Amino acid sequence: MSSVLGIDPGMRKAGFALVSDAGVVLERGIESVERLAERLSSLLTRHRADVLAIGAGTNAARVTAGL
Repeated sequence: MSSVLGIDPGMRKAGFALVSDAGVVLERGIESVERLAERLSSLLTRHRADVLAIGAGTNAARVTAGL
């Protein structure tokens, strides 16, 4: 089973979802930008992500740099 971790970066918070290749949402949430890396690290200890998709909108460069 493969999965995609999608991140929607905002100014103060970022949304994220881990979706399987069958379209099943394995986990989703909203986290502050400051704590996002810690939250995703915890998520990735429970699940494997084969693809990372990060939105290119608001605050994307800062979020990407923090990962």
